[in-house]
Amino acid sequence: MNDIDFLKQGDIEENASEAMEEMPKEVRRTMQAMSIMMRSGPAESPIAKKITEEHITKHLELEEKGLELAYKDKANNRWLVIAVVVCLTVLAGFVLFLFHDDADVVLRIFLPIITGLVGVGGGYGFGKSKREN
Repeated sequence: MNDIDFLKQGDIEENASEAMEEMPKEVRRTMQAMSIMMRSGPAESPIAKKITEEHITKHLELEEKGLELAYKDKANNRWLVIAVVVCLTVLAGFVLFLFHDDADVVLRIFLPIITGLVGVGGGYGFGKSKREN
């Protein structure tokens, strides 16, 4: 019997039950469970029934407020970074002023600092590129 004859005869349920009998027991259970789920349709959440227009409006307002706070936080972080960079620059200038005659001391002070800054910058750049991808 070909597929077209199968559809014309309308024996879909009979042929499906025959196919189910030939399946292994575990596969048959899975197919029966899927069949029951497909007949019943998706279950509606009791919470979804209770959501009103007021809830949606409140959620949108809170989302907007959260975005505003995130923007302000980012702006404040920029000012903090600028202040730290300025302080470190002043400190570096002060150290250079004090030890401008002794290059060995200046090298001993700045070499670990520069190495650390390169490591931090590289790690930040690597992490940022990972987040963007």
